[in-house]
Amino acid sequence: MKPDTSTHCRSIAKATSWETFSTLVVFVLALGMFGSLGICITFAVVSFFVKLILFYFHERIWHQIEWGKELTYGQRRAQEIAADLKRQLRRGDYLVNLKRINDDGNNNGIDNGN
Repeated sequence: MKPDTSTHCRSIAKATSWETFSTLVVFVLALGMFGSLGICITFAVVSFFVKLILFYFHERIWHQIEWGKELTYGQRRAQEIAADLKRQLRRGDYLVNLKRINDDGNNNGIDNGN
C-alpha cells in the first residue's frame, strides 16, 4: 500500500464526489417515500452539506491514523537507521566511531576542517 499523501483539496474533492452520489440516492429514496418534491429537495440540500463537512473531517482524521497502513521499504529502512542511531547515541558508540575515523584518516568524504 502506498503512503497516504492526500492533500486537503483531494479530501474535499473525494468528499464532494461521494456526497453528490449519496445525496442523489437519498433524494430518490425520499421522493419515493414522501412524494413531496419540495421537502425532498430541502432535505437533500441540507443533508448534502452536513454530510460533506462530516466526511471531510472523518477523512482527515483517518489520514492521521497510522493503523492499517503499510510502510514502504524506504520508510521501514529510515526507521531502522533512526533506531540504530538512537542506540549508538545512548551507548556513546558514535564517539568511538568518530575517533576511529579520525585515527584512520578515513573520513568517508566528510570534510572535518583539516
